[in-house]
Amino acid sequence: MDKIFESLERMTPGIRLRFHGIDEETLKLLVETNDGIVSLGDGDFLFSSFFDSTIFWLGSDTSVRTLVEGMETPADIGFDRGRDRLLIPHFQGDAVTFLDLVRSSDEG
Repeated sequence: MDKIFESLERMTPGIRLRFHGIDEETLKLLVETNDGIVSLGDGDFLFSSFFDSTIFWLGSDTSVRTLVEGMETPADIGFDRGRDRLLIPHFQGDAVTFLDLVRSSDEG
């Protein structure tokens, strides 16, 4: 897991501290089973899990929520900051899903 943290810290210095307080099972799910990770630029991260067919949202406050579940073979992911849109290629589906993000501050 240390190698994954090292690569995450190159993207965002201090991220290791942000994982403090997350239970070990959730941390293992986010770090060891992900295929893709993107920084949203505000301290939040999205993880795609091919294994769980899920996209997870890690908040800057260490909250973890499921953004999408039951997605067929999500692979590495991308993020279009200009449109606030997540790009999710499907490893076995010969397709890409575009998902517009709704931020907490946009919801209410």
